[in-house]
Amino acid sequence: MIMDGLQLTIVGVGTVFSFLIILVLLLKLMSKILRPYTEKEYAKYLADQERATLSKTSSSEDSAVVAAIAAAIEMHKK
Repeated sequence: MIMDGLQLTIVGVGTVFSFLIILVLLLKLMSKILRPYTEKEYAKYLADQERATLSKTSSSEDSAVVAAIAAAIEMHKK
């Protein structure tokens, strides 16, 4: 009876361990396959963020805020 329990435990743990190894290998493979697509999307995201930042800071109101912050930092340094 105890041997049957140990055998069942070993088979169960072995099954779970094997599944986890297969899962890790598939995730690594998927990462390598999809890497070019994610790099392109990330580059596009960075370009969009840069464009949004440039358009946002181009307004005169934002320029005044930036100038005020820079002046405050300079005053704090003294």
